[in-house]
Parts: sequence; structure tokens; C-alpha cells
Amino acid sequence: CVFMNNKISRLYFLCLFLVCVLFRVIDIFVLRLDEPPINEIILSKTLGLLLLSLYLRFIHSSFGEIGFHSKHLFSSIFVSLIFVLLGVIVVYGIQFIYLQVKGAKPYLALQEYSLLAILVSVIAGNIINALMEEGLFRWLMITQFINHSTFWKINILQAFIFSIWHLVWPIKNFYMGKAVSIENLAVMSSGYIIISFLMGLTMGYIFYKTGNLWIAFVWHFFNDLTQNLLVVRNGNPSIEPAILNTSSALVKGLSFILLFIIINVSLKYFISFKVNWNWNVVIILK
Repeated sequence: CVFMNNKISRLYFLCLFLVCVLFRVIDIFVLRLDEPPINEIILSKTLGLLLLSLYLRFIHSSFGEIGFHSKHLFSSIFVSLIFVLLGVIVVYGIQFIYLQVKGAKPYLALQEYSLLAILVSVIAGNIINALMEEGLFRWLMITQFINHSTFWKINILQAFIFSIWHLVWPIKNFYMGKAVSIENLAVMSSGYIIISFLMGLTMGYIFYKTGNLWIAFVWHFFNDLTQNLLVVRNGNPSIEPAILNTSSALVKGLSFILLFIIINVSLKYFISFKVNWNWNVVIILK
């Protein structure tokens, strides 16, 4: 694997990121593949993964070398599934309790998808998306820049860029008339930034502590999968949906803070990782 100097690596990341953003904007605002019948921006995700693959080929590397290696694969997946379960309990549990206290009569429901849409759009789309985003934000930014700064500065930077990456969704909602005012757009954007930033910060920390991308990838995939399939609905029509959506977003952001703390404690006291940053990682369950 060839690592470039700081200036060149930043330039390559910037170019790769901007091209991915361009594809993402075309996918959402021009082709509108996120709308029925496809319901998934599969084109930009696939092209983004292809660009990342070409970049790896350019620096004489591979997905195995950047963290998707086979060493201790099942242990990594086992740990990631623990984090997935914690995420579902913490995020949905706190949101459900909060809405219950507000008198919203919440209940869990599955989104209405056909089996084909679940297999092609939801599952395949989320696999490609998690591979591309973990490779782009976690691996490329952290490993290429970590020798020129401290980990937390780099982790905060990649998490911030990761949050900006997700601003297309509230902007799309405003463009389609779902966000009826600038104030509503600001609230929605703040929610996306907070949640995406905390997710990016957490997954970056997991990658740094483990030296592999499997844990972050599996957690990322199942997090997106549950967000796509499982939704908390309101059974009380007397409460305004806008109030519930805003408050739920804030509660979900606080839930991710709690989840980040839980994962930190787990990595410190329950799971030990030996990392030499050459991707030779040993995972030990205490």
C-alpha cells in the first residue's frame, strides 16, 4: 500500500469526495432514484464504490489491506452485532419512551416495501453504501492523515465531513416541499448533522481502536437497515407531527451520545484490540 504525503493525499481525497458528491446530487435531484419505484440512490453508491476501488488500485492496495481483511472476521462480526443490538435498544428504546411520555402513543412498524425492493434497494443498496462510506471517510481520511495530526482532530474532521455529506436529504425535503419553511429546514438539517456527526465519530473511533472496518461496516449496514425498515409511528392524531419529528430527532441525537459512551466503555473494559496499524489485528474477548 502506498501512502502519499500530506498535501497530495488531501488533494486526492478532496477530488474523490467532490466527484462522489456530484454523483450523489445527480442521483437525488436529477435522476431521483430515491423515489418510487427504485427508492434507492443505487447509481451514485455504486459509482462511489467503483471510484474507491480504482483509487485503491492506483495506490497498489486492496479492500483487504484497508481493513476488510479475513483475520478474526467472525470475532469482528460478533462484536459488531453486539453494538448493533445496543444501538437498537438505546436509540429506539429512548425514542419510544420519550414519545410515550409525551402522550404520542408510539408503536413500532415496518415500512411498506415489496420483497424485491427489500432485497435489491434496501439490502444491496445499504451494503454498497456502507462499503463506500466506510472506505471513503473512515479508512481514507484517518489513515492518510493520521501521521500528520492527532487522531481526534482527524476523527472530528471526517465526522464533520460525513455529516455534511448527509445534508442532501433535508435539502431534498425542502426542494420537494416537505420542509415548509426555512426554519423547518434549519431544524431538519441540524438533526441530520448531529446524528451523522455522532455516527461518524463513533465509527471512526471503532476503526481506530480495532484496525479493521468490519465492525464499523456491519454496524453501519444494520443501522441503515433498521432505519429503512423499522419506524416509530404515532398513534395519537391530536399531536402535531412536526413537533414529534423535531423532538424525536433531538432525542435520537442524545441517544447516539449515550451509545458512543457505551461503545467506549465496551472497548475499554470488555473487548481488547491489539493494533499495529499494518492491519495485523488480534481481537481478544476478555
